[in-house]
Amino acid sequence: MLLDLQTKSAFKEAEVKEITVSSLKKITDLQNQLKQQGEDFKKQLEKGEARLKNYLLGTSLVAQWLRIRLPTQGTRVRALVREDTTCRGATKPVRHNY
Repeated sequence: MLLDLQTKSAFKEAEVKEITVSSLKKITDLQNQLKQQGEDFKKQLEKGEARLKNYLLGTSLVAQWLRIRLPTQGTRVRALVREDTTCRGATKPVRHNY
C-alpha cells in the first residue's frame, strides 16, 4: 500500500512538473507575442503620426495658397499685347479674369 501511494505521488509530481513546464512555455510565448504586438503598434503609431504631420503640412500649404490666391481673384490683368511683337494683328489689350 505504501508503494502504491509513493507511485501515485510520483505520477502526480511528474504531472505537476509537466503542467508547470507547459505553463511557463505558454507564458513565454504570450510575452513574446505581446512584445511583438507592442512593436507593431509603435510602428503603426509612428506611421499615423507621419501621415498626420503630412496632412497638417498640406493643410497649412493649402491655407497659405488660399490666403494669397483669394484676394487676387477677380483682379483684372491687362495683357501686354501692344508690347509683344509676336502677336500679329492685335490692336488693343485683352482683359482676362484671373
